[in-house]
Amino acid sequence: VRLLTAGAAVVLLALVPLQLARPAAEPWSVAYGVGAGLAVLATFARPRSWLLRLLAVLTAAVLFLFAGAFLARTHALDPGWYLQAGARQPLLLALAALCMMPVLAAWTCRMKGAGEAL
Repeated sequence: VRLLTAGAAVVLLALVPLQLARPAAEPWSVAYGVGAGLAVLATFARPRSWLLRLLAVLTAAVLFLFAGAFLARTHALDPGWYLQAGARQPLLLALAALCMMPVLAAWTCRMKGAGEAL
């Protein structure tokens, strides 16, 4: 799991400068940075139970933010949308949502190991 969360952190950190190239997408750069920070914490930190719960809830919120933003754009996508020139933002959102899944899994595994329930 640590390898997956470290990989997710690297991918999410790589998405930050990709978004900074587009001024209208600066809020997404912040969201990708938050996701990367959560992935780094999931890789290295061993928080107490109350903080563990908070980080799990925050990770779930960021995951649903990315997934929801992607799904909100799907109505305008054509078949083969991922091959089109304007598909960068939906692709990045889908990739970010996929990267947050192992991070959330890491937090929930730690909560199970600690005998906690969300």
